[in-house]
Amino acid sequence: MMIRSLTTIDSFLLAGLAGYASLLGILVTVDVKIATVAAILPALAWVIMADKKNSLFLFILFLPYSRSPFMSQNLMGIAGMKPFNLLAALTLAACLFHGGNLLILQERNRNRALLFIWLYFLIFTITLFRSLGYLSILHMFWPNAYSTSVTRFLLSYYLVPALYLVPFFYILNHITERDEIESILMCVWTTIVIFSLVFIGIALSHFSIFLSGNRKALVHLCGTFIGLHYNSIGSFYIITAPVLLLPLVRGKWWGWAGCAVSLIALLLLQSRTAIVVFLLSSCLLLFLLNRKKLLFALLLLTGAAMAILLPLFLLNTLKEGMQPGNRDILVSLFNGRIDLLWIPLLTEWFHDPKLLLFGKGRFSMIASEIYQRGFVIRTAHPHNALIELFLDCGLLVFSGALFTLVTMTGKAWKIAGGINSDLGWVLFMTIICFLIGTISGRSFYPGVDNFFLFVTLPLFINYVFYEKRESMQLADIT
Repeated sequence: MMIRSLTTIDSFLLAGLAGYASLLGILVTVDVKIATVAAILPALAWVIMADKKNSLFLFILFLPYSRSPFMSQNLMGIAGMKPFNLLAALTLAACLFHGGNLLILQERNRNRALLFIWLYFLIFTITLFRSLGYLSILHMFWPNAYSTSVTRFLLSYYLVPALYLVPFFYILNHITERDEIESILMCVWTTIVIFSLVFIGIALSHFSIFLSGNRKALVHLCGTFIGLHYNSIGSFYIITAPVLLLPLVRGKWWGWAGCAVSLIALLLLQSRTAIVVFLLSSCLLLFLLNRKKLLFALLLLTGAAMAILLPLFLLNTLKEGMQPGNRDILVSLFNGRIDLLWIPLLTEWFHDPKLLLFGKGRFSMIASEIYQRGFVIRTAHPHNALIELFLDCGLLVFSGALFTLVTMTGKAWKIAGGINSDLGWVLFMTIICFLIGTISGRSFYPGVDNFFLFVTLPLFINYVFYEKRESMQLADIT
């Protein structure tokens, strides 16, 4: 009976596989992309369910390509049915499958982090839904970016950004031990190095664009292959700069290779904010870790790379916006955003008590009167995350958020100093790098500008709790 039962099961299995293969054959004739996804999904689902870290590894590896043409095209023409969205949904399912909880965790301290992220998401939700009242204005100025359809707008600017929060919940639930934290950080390191190699390959195949100094052509090139503006791509390097230095700090020879590749890709990217923050944060991290020789070596490597690329195109990048005879350095550095964008917007808000206290909603800058009249620079966002948060949410929410941010950052600084380990400082510095980058760009809302933060932030939280557990166990032993 046992042999017969196994034979029956095998027969059903073979019949199922034959039917599935036939279905794939039919799908290939209909749509190759759908057939490819249908062929990959079962194996992908098995890999994700086999080990709790596998889905997170895959999600992180594909993060930089989430807006690329292949990952962002709707399957079967269904809105929202993009390969990356499906991967995010599978990752969330794996989080729950392996015993994760989105509302309550076993440890009381980590529940505070969970409460914090839900409050953050609530602010994001309310702010975005308030913008539904001026969809027509958004579409009028940026028809390719904003749809008048409420469903498509919510899918693009609410559901998809929400998917970038999946790693936060996943890590908070499952990545609690030091070796697990280390493995996720190495996955981030690998992701950035591979992406850097991909971008260098793109740059070499279109090197005439970089030599020409044509910024519009660079924007088009990045949009064509990666689906993002070069400043958004630069955000990857801003947040992960400390992570790239971790193998270097630990004396791994391949750490130099990864750092060199990433630095070359960053210089080719020509994002001034990313270059400055990358170098400053790297120097600060090495200083905190008392690695003076490494600091000197990194400066030499940077100098050598800039000496090669500076006369080719980098000098024009660094000089962009610097007008001869302009004595106001700040105005030049920020390309006129202070006088022609930030001050006029803030002035309009301060003259209206309702706007001052409660803001206007997501993308409120575009719906402002001075923007519609053409009195400010025609841009899609304010290029300052703090000003954007103030315009969208108003003084009440902004004050509370800023107080919380300053308080939590101060506590994190003390905790990182108390632990005083390379891993603790690296994770803490990713937060600082993001905050520095908000001065000239980025956003506090979930999105492509900060999705790596939702990987490193929960890693820092769990690492702190891990060190506390270890200290308590050591105290009990002694």
